Amino acid sequence: MTTAVRKIGLNGKTYYGTAGSTASTEMDIIKDATLNIASDDIKVGDRGSRWKSTEIGQIEATLELTISSVTSHAGYRALMDAALDGSAVAIKSLDKASGEGIDADFKVVSRGEDQPLNGEIVVTFSLGVHTGLREPTWVEG
Repeated sequence: MTTAVRKIGLNGKTYYGTAGSTASTEMDIIKDATLNIASDDIKVGDRGSRWKSTEIGQIEATLELTISSVTSHAGYRALMDAALDGSAVAIKSLDKASGEGIDADFKVVSRGEDQPLNGEIVVTFSLGVHTGLREPTWVEG
């Protein structure tokens, strides 16, 4: 009997760096990371067939990072600077060290801050892939 190896979110790793290169500095203040990859759904068909056919268009990748509000952390500063000046930042988001995930440049689309009365302030950065300096790659560890 084969035992399935389950992936645990706690083991996920996210790295940041200079846009145009692979990110290599771990961002250890991340609480949650959500990666979404979706393709355009293109319907193709004509009167010669009763069936529509699905084709795949361009791919979109978004990444949402919820991090502790440690404003002195270099990773926080890199994301905040990118949010304020519209620049790109390199991000590599993996399911574990030397694992599987995306390596790409991203631009900050939005930034939100949660200030609960009885809890830690956290900041959420929503990122979208930017292909101006390099194409995204899928890392398989």
